[in-house]
Amino acid sequence: MAVAEVVSEKKYGSLARSVNEMIARLVSVLWYSNAGRKNPYAEQKIKEFAACFGTRKLDVKWISKEKLGDTAKQLTFEGCELWNVLKDIPDQLKIKIDAHGKEKILEELVYKMPEAIFTPYI
Repeated sequence: MAVAEVVSEKKYGSLARSVNEMIARLVSVLWYSNAGRKNPYAEQKIKEFAACFGTRKLDVKWISKEKLGDTAKQLTFEGCELWNVLKDIPDQLKIKIDAHGKEKILEELVYKMPEAIFTPYI
């Protein structure tokens, strides 16, 4: 799927342009290129992201690709300071989107984004 086709500018107007630009940035990330390798730069960026939400302590743990499945089964967000801040953001965004009458573009994005981002890895 071409990035320019993810959200129709003809259908949604100028909002679609900024959405498509964001999608282009997301699609250009090589999401799994460093999977299983420790990356100090990425770790710093993760901690900076958490700090933006007032999270002071965030432990980043690096695992191998082989341990991913077992580790994912054990993950929990209970007691996670960052999760307590982030968990309400989708509902807050949905309220704002509905208030501005943009539900249809959200529905289209929810449907099309995974394909646009993850198709190169299938």
